[in-house]
Amino acid sequence: MKKIHNLLAVAAVIGTTLPGAAHAQSTGADGGWYGRAQLGSAKVNERSLGLNDSAGSGTVAIGYRFNPSWSAEAGLVKLGEVRSRTTIAGSPTNLRLKASGFTLGIAGKLHLGDDGTGWYIGGPIGVAWLQSEGRVLSSNGGSAVDLKKERKASVYAGVNVGYDFSRDFGVSLNVDRYRVGDRRTADATLVSLGAEFRF
Repeated sequence: MKKIHNLLAVAAVIGTTLPGAAHAQSTGADGGWYGRAQLGSAKVNERSLGLNDSAGSGTVAIGYRFNPSWSAEAGLVKLGEVRSRTTIAGSPTNLRLKASGFTLGIAGKLHLGDDGTGWYIGGPIGVAWLQSEGRVLSSNGGSAVDLKKERKASVYAGVNVGYDFSRDFGVSLNVDRYRVGDRRTADATLVSLGAEFRF
């Protein structure tokens, strides 16, 4: 998480020291490469185990904007460790679950201004390959069972609202939804703040 936080800070600093308007007209919102980092909290609901908790999470992505409205991107996502206490076979038990993986998808964007800056709305959709890692521990810490690790593909989607300070830099509030687990019984909703730098 520290690496994601540092990347977010670096992106913000770079975005405020961009070159002049001539460079901005040739890159940014019109097309080209971009990088984005998001940092926030994911709420995970695992129905089969009764786990419902939130943890610090984040994503990083790189993409290519074909035009002001559409782009393709690939990214890494890391959902923090969530925990829950439940009863299994009459014994108090502690549950832990975390997931991470990569994504590949497309993103749409609708500018509410006329010059490629200002407010916008949009969102991504694609396929996420997430590997979940779970552990079941006895309440006294005497025994632990690691759940089987599986990397499964599932559809992810999100919505965001943001503000572009220039054609090369913007920030956003994002809500992204993932499916986690071998049997896809867990839903993860990541709410995050993001920063995007367009090359």
